[in-house]
Amino acid sequence: MIDAHTHVHDVAFDEDRDAVIERAQSAGIENLITIGTDLLESRRSVACAERYPGVWASVGIHPHVFNERGDEETVVASVGELRNICRSSEKVIAIGECGLDYFSHDADGIITEKQKRAQRVGFLAQVALAQELRLPIIIHTRPSFGSMDAYEDMYTLLNSPGRDHSPVILHCYMGDAEVTEKFLGLPQVSFSFAGNITYKARAGSDTERVLGMIPIDRILAETDCPYLAPIPHRGKRNEPAYVTLVAQHIAETKKMPYTSLEEQLRDNTWRIFPKLLDI
Repeated sequence: MIDAHTHVHDVAFDEDRDAVIERAQSAGIENLITIGTDLLESRRSVACAERYPGVWASVGIHPHVFNERGDEETVVASVGELRNICRSSEKVIAIGECGLDYFSHDADGIITEKQKRAQRVGFLAQVALAQELRLPIIIHTRPSFGSMDAYEDMYTLLNSPGRDHSPVILHCYMGDAEVTEKFLGLPQVSFSFAGNITYKARAGSDTERVLGMIPIDRILAETDCPYLAPIPHRGKRNEPAYVTLVAQHIAETKKMPYTSLEEQLRDNTWRIFPKLLDI
């Protein structure tokens, strides 16, 4: 089993990281990918990957980083530094998380059109870096409340003429059936599900239908730890060992044996991240 998206380098694990990784290994987690969200966190993710066998790193800049300052000079400098971080270690296997996030944590605030443009510029610069380095892209997409707007814009960007077919992972996927149908038309896109799929669905939610729509060879499982702990751990710190609970939920929804799903998820992850097999 592989946890395709963690933040095990996060300060939430500073007191017991060794034990957390040991519990993951005891639960059958062979590999996990720890994900950077800015330059500092990306360096931490690489350092963590270098320290632990079976831990790999992705480096990237979260879209909200560009909300305050997304001018061309900042984007160029940031992506240049990401390139240097990538080249610092053979254990960097992806670019991300990067993407679009239109959700405002300020109840009275909105993400402005200017900020959305800055996010798009920052995202596309990281896509170009991934293409340059021939690495897959891990994408964070969060729409504004009650909308699929960020997913719609992400589809437009990925479907634009001239985009190559580097593997793309839509992390912590929560798109509805309509937008999922669009993404399914892009063969380079895979869908990664986290612990929130185990939560009681909101009225009108498409989660179960969406899981049923997506072919099993385009699905990954993740924890996004320390966030989004699955049932029965909801509200507590998440950790990589719990990815098995996400996989169990997918297997139940797909009405297939857990062992068959586990094998398929492993094959999917190896296909997208071939570096997992190189070292």
